[in-house]
Amino acid sequence: MADVSGSGLGVIAAQALAWHARQWPEQRHGHSGLRLLLAPRQAAGPGAKEPARILVLAELALACSAAGIGYPALLVRAGALGQALLLAAAARGHGATLDPTPSQLTQLTTDDARQVNLDLRHLLTVSLAQKAADR
Repeated sequence: MADVSGSGLGVIAAQALAWHARQWPEQRHGHSGLRLLLAPRQAAGPGAKEPARILVLAELALACSAAGIGYPALLVRAGALGQALLLAAAARGHGATLDPTPSQLTQLTTDDARQVNLDLRHLLTVSLAQKAADR
């Protein structure tokens, strides 16, 4: 299965971040505090894997500070970054969706990230599937 692990996932994330930086230049729109984090994969059953998941997290205190962009703008920027991830995945032939509810795995991944930075909050998750031709 040619899935979105390793360098392919890195390319998708880099393309999304580059698009986001062009659309929302920090010098004009401020620093969002957004972060991307890959949730580790787990087996979903015999011979199957869960899709790769990229979590979009943010530092709320930074965004909501007097010098920050504010919570409403943070949500707009997180949505724009999620859209950029969807488009970058599609450009590489992968299916991608926004996950409507966090799984136990995404919650555990967020909890682990918060061990490093207590201010991080999970805003949305993008699931990336294998290439359509490889299904």
